[in-house]
Amino acid sequence: MGLSLLDLIFPRKCVSCFKFGSYLCNDCRDKIKPGAPQICPVCERAAIDGLTHVSCKNNLALDGLSYLFIYKPPISLLLKKLKYQFGTDVKNVILELALNELKNYLLMKRKLTLIPIPLHNLRRNWRGFNQSALLGQEIANKLGWEFREDLLWRIKLKPPQASLKGKARQANVSGIFSTNPKSLTAQLPNVLLFDDVWTTGSTMKEAAKALKKAGVKFVWGITIAR
Repeated sequence: MGLSLLDLIFPRKCVSCFKFGSYLCNDCRDKIKPGAPQICPVCERAAIDGLTHVSCKNNLALDGLSYLFIYKPPISLLLKKLKYQFGTDVKNVILELALNELKNYLLMKRKLTLIPIPLHNLRRNWRGFNQSALLGQEIANKLGWEFREDLLWRIKLKPPQASLKGKARQANVSGIFSTNPKSLTAQLPNVLLFDDVWTTGSTMKEAAKALKKAGVKFVWGITIAR
């Protein structure tokens, strides 16, 4: 395939080593660490397949968590380029890595509805896209999962989680999500709650809480990296 004019003006280079040719060279691709061991999303200790420990389980908790990679270069650099530098052209690189890794996860065999962690409308309009929805929709399409953005809303605009630490993150997301009563039906789906990165898990836990309060019985979290 020939080079486009854009490629000639702004040649692609690896996000990690800056070698020209692609956003992820083969040498840096080999440095990517898969997510292991999986953890319980409540206590964050090792758990078989990411299943929430029986002792940690409660009515509003995530039922489990899967993260595909460890949040280190080059994965962290790819996600930052997508999220903060409007680098939507790296999306296909991330998708290729994610889909290849998902082959190792049993949850692929379940009938699921993928819901991306929503952005507040003002932040989405400013950024131009929601990176979790952008990635999540294509993953759902490839794996035959239903994709929905109408069940969960972000109703409060708060400072970005990346600017906060520790307990401030949890307080920052309290009450920021709401479910859409017009979209909730008697047959609620088994939900796969999707986000790009798990740091403390505060955002995803709060989103799961909103869905569980609305009557969703099964909510599993999945992120590209932790």
